Amino acid sequence: MTHKIKILLGLIAVEIIAIAFSVGSSDKRTSLADNNLQQFALADSTGVNRFVFGKNALQINKEGKWAINEKYLADAPLMRQLFMLLGKIEIKKPVSQQMKAEVSEQIQEKGIDIQFFKSNVVSQSFKMLDKGGECYVLKPDGEAFVLYVPGYNVSLGEVFNLTEGDWREKTVIASRFLGLKKIALTYTEKPQESFAILRDSTFFKIDGISKIDTNMVGNYVDAFKSVRVFSFLDKPAFKDSLQKTTLYCLIEVEDIDRNKNNSIKVFTDKKTLYGIIGKTNELVALEPRYFTRFLVRKKDFEK
Repeated sequence: MTHKIKILLGLIAVEIIAIAFSVGSSDKRTSLADNNLQQFALADSTGVNRFVFGKNALQINKEGKWAINEKYLADAPLMRQLFMLLGKIEIKKPVSQQMKAEVSEQIQEKGIDIQFFKSNVVSQSFKMLDKGGECYVLKPDGEAFVLYVPGYNVSLGEVFNLTEGDWREKTVIASRFLGLKKIALTYTEKPQESFAILRDSTFFKIDGISKIDTNMVGNYVDAFKSVRVFSFLDKPAFKDSLQKTTLYCLIEVEDIDRNKNNSIKVFTDKKTLYGIIGKTNELVALEPRYFTRFLVRKKDFEK
């Protein structure tokens, strides 16, 4: 996963809208007629119920929600971004006659199938290859183009190549303020900085702190209404090796609704954050700029 696509997912993780990474680039036009520039775009999303991006299939399930590969719910913010991107796709340039044979061969050999479905009928179909940071596509009639999304500094090809773990629902803890019973954060190497926030009859308390900063506690507890991960990782060997290293901290959440109880083991190399989800024992990547809001110290709650 390249730096640009990490930016895209990271911004979604912290719930920043697409304009935050808009580059305001000038509108690049080709010699094609204007009404053909958006022939690959999803101009009308009415009835769209399925996408195929290589090995991954996004489809509306029986409950009317988007799911990835019929196994997991898809991430709602990422799906919104997907529809925004697909609606703005334009042809950046046609592949020249001199390069068409070579590019077509590469796409046929290494490209992936892209399909859009409306009411279970294919409405758009082409093969795609991310080549040198650009999205090359080949139509069934043999025409080849480079696609892009004006105003976005991200390769459309990288979006089509997102993994199953990237497409999955990213919220792993969702506890309402009034439903939360306990938040415990235990630091392995600095246990004196560990704490447990417990609900009492009127508000919350923290053992060892007589005068707590109620605003700090309230904001911290409220943040647990949506704890998101960056991506789910299918890397069993890496997960095994990670568990042999020193655990940075353990976050545990207890809710009135036991189904919402969960925990996250957090590991770090001081540059990257990884986690192992307690309920499912799955390895996840954590976005540092977003996730560090949960990694506070006991003293931070003192008034």
